[in-house]
Amino acid sequence: MNTDYTVFIDESFSPEWFGFSDMDADLCYGVLTIPTAKILQLDKFENHMRKLAYKFLYKHLQQKIKEKCSVSEFKYSYFNALLPNANIISNVMDTLGNEFSCFLKENDARLFGFYIPLYGFLHYTLRDEYFDKASTLKSMTQSEINKHIENIKNEKIQEWKIGVKNGKRNVELLRKIYEMLFMFIGQFHGQRLNKTFEIVYDSRDSIEDAVLHEYALELAQLAERVFSGVSSSCKNIKMGSSSNYSGIRIADWIAGDVRKFFRKNQTLLDDGSKLEILPAVVHFYRKELSAETGTCFCKLGQGTMLPQIKDYFAADTLTCFARYGEARHINIPLRIALDLAD
Repeated sequence: MNTDYTVFIDESFSPEWFGFSDMDADLCYGVLTIPTAKILQLDKFENHMRKLAYKFLYKHLQQKIKEKCSVSEFKYSYFNALLPNANIISNVMDTLGNEFSCFLKENDARLFGFYIPLYGFLHYTLRDEYFDKASTLKSMTQSEINKHIENIKNEKIQEWKIGVKNGKRNVELLRKIYEMLFMFIGQFHGQRLNKTFEIVYDSRDSIEDAVLHEYALELAQLAERVFSGVSSSCKNIKMGSSSNYSGIRIADWIAGDVRKFFRKNQTLLDDGSKLEILPAVVHFYRKELSAETGTCFCKLGQGTMLPQIKDYFAADTLTCFARYGEARHINIPLRIALDLAD
């Protein structure tokens, strides 16, 4: 299909996220938007990056990972499976980040990352339930908050069980997250998506995808009313796999890298976060990040590529759920958090 842009989406997550068995579990989406005419260059670049990763890291991988390695794909998870005495990961990621930065600049490509820690998602759900009871939420003791969070976890697990019984798996659990993901993509990729584009996303479960595919189209129609031209410019949304699309393999690296970056820099989630309703008198509430937090975007040697590729995130923004559930957009160059009104 001939479109101006192709949008590749992949996800990275803790196995415990869907079972809610660990409050530190997390889920992260990585997005790559690139002119469709540049797909051939993307294929060549991904092949180059994969070979570099193998060259630098293969001999340092754990044996069980070596046995799973495929010459056709180097998953981001392999970067986290090095031998205990392998101290080269920071230098390797800095090198790969420089290569990635050059490619993004030369090919007019943009990135997007959406990080969702489980505790942030559960607090977001609690905020949603008490949207019209702001004073009650604010006055809750920690014991009461913990009890409500536990009830939400049990409700979500029950929804998941019903979904499995009805053949829809995690659809209800993912529906709200999909809504925000597609709206944020429309919002932050802005004018790019006013041109024709196709979305290709990694298929984790065909049963879920069939239902969420229809929901994504509904969201595109909603997005058109908010961001003029987005839906009418979307020509196709289709499932793909990393074995068939180099763009999904790169999106896997983006998702994994953003997830690791947030894990290493938890203050991005903590600064200014409170369990208080943000009234919709403004769209965003500006919160200054601490000076120490702001330096994380420039600090090399963290074992992630993000300090090198930070200039190529759409609208200079990383998105996440903050610790107490705010939908948080972090403006990278300004070093500020913009928390979406409830």
